[in-house]
Amino acid sequence: LGGSSQIDAIAGTWLTSRHYPGGMSTNLRVFIDNVKSGMSPGAAALATPTGKWASSKGYTTVTGLPSGLNSSNVERFARDGLSVKFSQ
Repeated sequence: LGGSSQIDAIAGTWLTSRHYPGGMSTNLRVFIDNVKSGMSPGAAALATPTGKWASSKGYTTVTGLPSGLNSSNVERFARDGLSVKFSQ
């Protein structure tokens, strides 16, 4: 493409769908469970399968999660899925 081959970020979109076991992607379920157990949203995102992979590549800064997301409202925020970005 003529540009840099450097990857700036890794993006994830974690969805709900009747096609997923339990109605949501593995990443979304792990994220919700982690937030509900008391992890911060950023730490919870890094603990998902995508977050672990991104972190292993040096992408440990999490952005894109809704402001104010916490253990008491995470399921409401995640009802339509979430998008997250991991960067260096």
